[in-house]
Amino acid sequence: MICLQGTYLSYVFLAKKGVGEKRLVNDLNPDDFEIFSKTPSMVSNIKPGKIEDNEFDILNKIRADNGKTGEGFVFENIKKFTSENAKEAFHVSKLYPTSPYDIGYMGNGVKKYVEVKATSGSKRVFYMSSGEIAFMEKYKENWTLVLVTKCRKNFKEDKIYKCDDVLILNKFFPKVRFSE
Repeated sequence: MICLQGTYLSYVFLAKKGVGEKRLVNDLNPDDFEIFSKTPSMVSNIKPGKIEDNEFDILNKIRADNGKTGEGFVFENIKKFTSENAKEAFHVSKLYPTSPYDIGYMGNGVKKYVEVKATSGSKRVFYMSSGEIAFMEKYKENWTLVLVTKCRKNFKEDKIYKCDDVLILNKFFPKVRFSE
């Protein structure tokens, strides 16, 4: 399997044997791959066909590393992503990995919450769990999502979403993934 911009493309599609959108190998842009070039030894073990459990472990580690990289970038630059003066910023997910938000801070005397999503590709695609969505809806006035794309590059890109933006995306892409 090949992971392009967060979507797995099976070799059936690459060989033009499946239904739906087909992509040729030469149509693929290496910069769009979720699997980044800094781990060739990790991804060289992934072979065509069925994905084995250890290969899912590799892909999950890469996603987790992307998440940590994105969170670190946002935490270090928290003032860039807030409209008010962020005080007492705390990287919550470092101590509580299952927290429904990643960074908390005080802004204008009110507790604010930042969820960070990150991908090594350039597509604006992210997944939110039902717990994250429930938290977002409960604290919508004080909640922000920052999507970091190209998180493995020196010049990362970011986009800020408020609750209403995510709810609109959720209407079109319910509970699977969000894409813009």
